[in-house]
Amino acid sequence: MKTALLPSWRQTLCRFAVGAVGYCALETLWRGRTHPSMALCGGTVLTLFPRLIQKSASRLSLCLRGCALITGCELACGLWVNRDHSVWNYTGMPGNWKGQICPAYSALWFLLCLPLKKLCLLLERHITLLDKGGRKGL
Repeated sequence: MKTALLPSWRQTLCRFAVGAVGYCALETLWRGRTHPSMALCGGTVLTLFPRLIQKSASRLSLCLRGCALITGCELACGLWVNRDHSVWNYTGMPGNWKGQICPAYSALWFLLCLPLKKLCLLLERHITLLDKGGRKGL
C-alpha cells in the first residue's frame, strides 16, 4: 500500500469516519451498547493503522503493533472518560489494569488486526479513487 507521508485531509477524514462508525458498530454488536468516546478511539485507530501496515514486516509484527495501538487508544479513552467505570469495567477480568484494559480484549484486538488490514487496503483503494476524482473540483 503506497500512501503519501501526509495524506490529504479528505483521506484522513474518510479513514477517521469509517473507523469511528466501525468501532461503535463492532462494540454495539459485541456488548449491545457503545459510548461516543469509542468513536474517537475507532477513528484514531483507523487513521493510524495504515502506518503500521507500512512498517510491519510480518503478520505477527502487524498484529502485535496493532494490538498495542488499539489497546493504547482504549486505555487513553478509558483514563479520560471511564474513570468511574461507567462506560466499561474490566475489574473482574484477569490481568486487568485499573479496570480499563485487560489481556482478553487485547488478544481479541490482536486477532482482528488481519481483517482490519484487509479493510484498510480496500478503503485505501476507494479513497485513492475518490481523491483523484475529487481534486478537479477543488
